[in-house]
Amino acid sequence: MSNSIRKKNIFGFDFVDAPDYTGILDNFGQGIELSEDELPILITPNVDQVVKFNRNSHQKIYSILKHSKYILPDGQPIVLFSKIIGRGLQARLTGSDFFPVIWKQLKQRKAKVGFVLPNEKLGKLFQDELASVSYYAPPFFSLNNEGEVDEVVEKCLELIQQNNIEYLFIGLGFPKQESLVVAIHEKLKSKIPFTFLLGASFEFYHGTKKRAPKIFQKLYLEFAYRLFTEPRRMAKRYLIDDAYFLVLMVKELFGRKPKM
Repeated sequence: MSNSIRKKNIFGFDFVDAPDYTGILDNFGQGIELSEDELPILITPNVDQVVKFNRNSHQKIYSILKHSKYILPDGQPIVLFSKIIGRGLQARLTGSDFFPVIWKQLKQRKAKVGFVLPNEKLGKLFQDELASVSYYAPPFFSLNNEGEVDEVVEKCLELIQQNNIEYLFIGLGFPKQESLVVAIHEKLKSKIPFTFLLGASFEFYHGTKKRAPKIFQKLYLEFAYRLFTEPRRMAKRYLIDDAYFLVLMVKELFGRKPKM
């Protein structure tokens, strides 16, 4: 029987309240048990994603993914705010730190693992580590193009069904990976493999994308490093879009769910 993981509800998500990943890893080792309203999915919302989940345009994926079995608090501001409102989370739990430890466990078990990745190179690197890996690197697709989305979803279904995938990792960034897992769940229902939405974690793992140096991570300044190294891409996200997080905090204090 799997161990119970403590959770605390903040911004509409039941975040995992733990000092590290030990309890989650133990559960995967013993077998995951799902309650009636839980989905076999792990997500890792940070500040930017919490803001985006609150947009009206993303209400469908929010309404489904809030039922994910594990929701890791990937943003330090989320953890700090949780302490201010008396629902203190024990630690920031990032997808980038979680992936290497769950991947090590799955390799040892020689599990049937599937990846949906941004490029073929990553897929081949993971196959070199574990022969039972299958992967799919979709071409560029727009969520506004229903035909393109349907084609990618069908390819994901083929990956899962033809290879008897037990665990599926998707790393395409928000909201593509979220939209894909929702579409896959609608098709497969209870037959969906346990799915992890981990963004750039796979690129960080293999070094094809550089993560902030350890000193920035320890000081909770990864956002500052990304802003400095990718100013054109990150300036609007951090300085304008994510400013709405302040509104979300005020709304959370008064117990009201805001809409955008």
